[in-house]
Amino acid sequence: MKILLIRPSFDFPVAEGERFTHNRAWTPLSLALCAALLRREGNEVGLLDAHRARLPVPETAAAAAGADLVLVTSSPIDRWECPNLDLSPVAALVRSLRAAGLPTALCGVHGTVLPEEVMELTGADILIRGEPESALGALRAGGPETPGVIFRGRGPTGPEKTRPPVDLAALPFPAYDLLPLRGYRHLFLGGPAVVLEGSRGCPAACAVCLKAMYGPLYRAKPGEMIFAEVQRASRDLGARAVIFIDLDFCLNRPGVEEFCRRLLKAKLRLDWCCTAHPGSTDRELLKLMGKAGCRLIHYGFESASPRVLELLGRRASSRKPKPVLEETRAAGIASLGFFMFGAFDETGPEREATLRMALELPLDLASFHICQPLPGTTAGAALTRERSELFPAVFPGQDRAGLERFTAAAWRRFYFRPGRFPRLARLAGRGGFGAVSLLRSLIRG
Repeated sequence: MKILLIRPSFDFPVAEGERFTHNRAWTPLSLALCAALLRREGNEVGLLDAHRARLPVPETAAAAAGADLVLVTSSPIDRWECPNLDLSPVAALVRSLRAAGLPTALCGVHGTVLPEEVMELTGADILIRGEPESALGALRAGGPETPGVIFRGRGPTGPEKTRPPVDLAALPFPAYDLLPLRGYRHLFLGGPAVVLEGSRGCPAACAVCLKAMYGPLYRAKPGEMIFAEVQRASRDLGARAVIFIDLDFCLNRPGVEEFCRRLLKAKLRLDWCCTAHPGSTDRELLKLMGKAGCRLIHYGFESASPRVLELLGRRASSRKPKPVLEETRAAGIASLGFFMFGAFDETGPEREATLRMALELPLDLASFHICQPLPGTTAGAALTRERSELFPAVFPGQDRAGLERFTAAAWRRFYFRPGRFPRLARLAGRGGFGAVSLLRSLIRG
């Protein structure tokens, strides 16, 4: 069977109409895993990253000619938690593929949380809900009926069932050999860069965190497997940077420690970054990570308001932000803080306090975003959605235009301070001018 897997092209580098959504050109890990699994079963498999190549819909659809099946993702794994709000590029591609007579399946977070609406919008023949790797068997002609896989025209198949979570240890190495790896770079670590994962899921229950793709369970790989994948990416593919996409990489502490020890012993020449909750790190772990090549950690601080944090369901941490960041810097690791504005009924003074915190903390980088009540989250489930806006941009009662102005001002106030640009230039040294270009896009207007 000839199968082509496609990531559609979104606005680059920042989504039009979604000024603060960064459409990163990173390796599409979930599609590459699907490609490896399908190839292992004897299929002829291709992987087209139209987003990285910046291919318009007609050229992308033309590249699929001759395929027996096309699998399109609306959100690669780096967008599982924070998907694009505008599905028009995906809908346009799927409809073009079907108009050309190509059977088309769709996976991703959008169809996972709103299956009926997304099938109607895109016209897909098959919809895969949740982790796509565990549903590939259903794509074969006459394949088994699989929970969470919907076929157009078959009607309801009984009560909704869920598939067991993917066994990460059983997954093959992603088929990154199908991609032009030299074209992938991290803004600050440079490249060639690949996306890998040490775990999936998170045990926390944050009200605005979209975890529908991950399922209810937290799963982690052993450290030796994480190292083996990094070693293979470096040795066989020439990767010089690794982006760990885990929701909290350091939650798997035994695995991280073993990975770092093996990395130090092997003396691989590469840099890596990850995301972590401040409470998942400490001085000793950070020291080990820094020695092993960790160059950047993304920390989610979200808000300075205890009331807003409680509404968000953020798990409490005895670790205060400033000491965590000081320990991170002492370990030779740069830090990026995530902050969000407009959660629930957040007030103007609470918003200002969050920005002041971002300006006062010893952060190297910061990212500011508008909090969105997405379907599939506990916050979004409590809201009434309009069909004209499947993925709401702001909470009810919040002023979208005002939030956009405040968020743009936050980017300017953080990065346009005296001495900030030299620091940014040093951090962007490996990644080239992409980081500066991105910032200019984010703070335009």
